Amino acid sequence: LDDSIEEIKELIEELDDSLKRLFLRQIASLRRSADKLISIKTQILRINNQSLSDTITIDLKEYLRNYFEIVSEETKATIKLNADGVPVYKDVNVYDFGVVLDNLLLNAEERRRDVEIRIYFEEDDSGFHFVSNTDPIDTEIGAENDIFKLGVTSKVNGTGIGMYLCKEICEEFGWTIQVESLGEFVDFKINFGEAK
Repeated sequence: LDDSIEEIKELIEELDDSLKRLFLRQIASLRRSADKLISIKTQILRINNQSLSDTITIDLKEYLRNYFEIVSEETKATIKLNADGVPVYKDVNVYDFGVVLDNLLLNAEERRRDVEIRIYFEEDDSGFHFVSNTDPIDTEIGAENDIFKLGVTSKVNGTGIGMYLCKEICEEFGWTIQVESLGEFVDFKINFGEAK
């Protein structure tokens, strides 16, 4: 895909600026669609394969900083991470933790174009919140935490797999994940305590 995109960029170099912008927007849209397909494929693989890599100990705050620094270049979402310098070390499968973050971000972006996301840790570092200014979930699907059931989605083109995987992965880590609608905000809270 990357080689094809480069070839197209070379071909449109001769066009005027307005057509170039139009083509580049279309290329970006195609790339995003391709990335979504890869994400869906990864999610399906995750359902069929219990573990794709080993668990390691990481500083979650540092990982989140790095993750959102990278994705902020590719997303239209405004992302604010509030995390102090005190490390929070947890044993995680980094691949799986990335699936959780990818799904939370994708869910927010698909529910609202100009989404603002705020991530912050509890004062005692017992968990973190992923808060977005999207429509309340419970008005769309019934009970808010039903969003974590396989096949349940709050989006028109949703697969009903992403949030299910978030809960499954959190439980494998010994964590819990819950969602709460707070007016115009949706708050996904991940707690590092025992899974229920």
